[in-house]
Amino acid sequence: MRDSLFETIVGIAVVAAAGVFLWFSLQQSEKTAGNGSYELTAQFTGPINGVLQGTDVRLMGVKVGVVTDVELDKARLVPKITMNVAEGIELDEDTTAKIASDGFLSGPHIALLPGSGLAMLEPGDEILYTSGSVELGPLLTEFATSLDGRLKNIAEAISANNSAAQ
Repeated sequence: MRDSLFETIVGIAVVAAAGVFLWFSLQQSEKTAGNGSYELTAQFTGPINGVLQGTDVRLMGVKVGVVTDVELDKARLVPKITMNVAEGIELDEDTTAKIASDGFLSGPHIALLPGSGLAMLEPGDEILYTSGSVELGPLLTEFATSLDGRLKNIAEAISANNSAAQ
């Protein structure tokens, strides 16, 4: 009986802790999505690997918003991202949105790079200049293949040089 009571109390404590975490995460998502922000869209012609709803939007490395929707533009067959940017952040019309990452193992974020235009983007506008993510897998494969070919050429040259010297 005593063990059963202890297990029940521990179970209630675990459920209460999970409820607190859920409440906290919902409060945080409400702060970043919608309140005191305006919506922008961007269509990317390249891949947007790993960008999902909730991905950070950063201006010069500082979080200024969040991705609220990711969909495929069925007419152009390109990814379209909708994002909320904090009120007071004024972006000019030639701002660039690019998919970036902090490091090799970190997830992606949308990096906003301000331009030098005079007109500012308004709520609902589209960021026209975009750059998709760089896929490292094919890039590293190409580098390794190129390096392998060069190493074979060097080995053959050394072998030929050794044969000629004997």
